[in-house]
This record gives sequence, C-alpha cells and structure tokens, in this order.
Amino acid sequence: MEVYLIFRLLGHPIGWGTALCLDALAMIFTSIGFFIPASLGFQEGGNILLALGFHLGAPLGAAFSVLRRVREAAWMGLGLAAAALK
Repeated sequence: MEVYLIFRLLGHPIGWGTALCLDALAMIFTSIGFFIPASLGFQEGGNILLALGFHLGAPLGAAFSVLRRVREAAWMGLGLAAAALK
C-alpha cells in the first residue's frame, strides 16, 4: 500500500502487482544491508536499481527512497517524542 501511494503521489501511478513486487524486493535490500548503520546508501542504491529494473527510471527510484526515509524519520521522531514525555 505504501509503495502504491508513494508512486501515485510522485505522479507516476503503478499497478498493485508492481507495487507489491517493489516492496518485497526492497525488503531484500534492507535485509542484506543490516550490517551498515541505518543501511545508509545501500537501501537507496537498491531502490534505484529496482526502479531501473522495472523501467521506472533512476530519478523516480531516488525519490521513492527519499520518501521512504522521510516516513521512517517521522515514525522515529514520533517515538522519541512519546518516550520523552514519559
């Protein structure tokens, strides 16, 4: 759902099947890069490679990566704020 919405927000809607495949394959890159702190650079490179593999283009893959990182940062910030209030 997240991948589908991100690409729709980027103005390049994709199908549900493509979104599911992109998300599943992106999780592989996330799992492989676990030893790199926050998988910095590894996830982005993987998402760009996936976008190129699905003929979506490198800029769209990079934008997809940035939006996923923004989502992660927002949830981390919310969690830290909740922990600070206790």
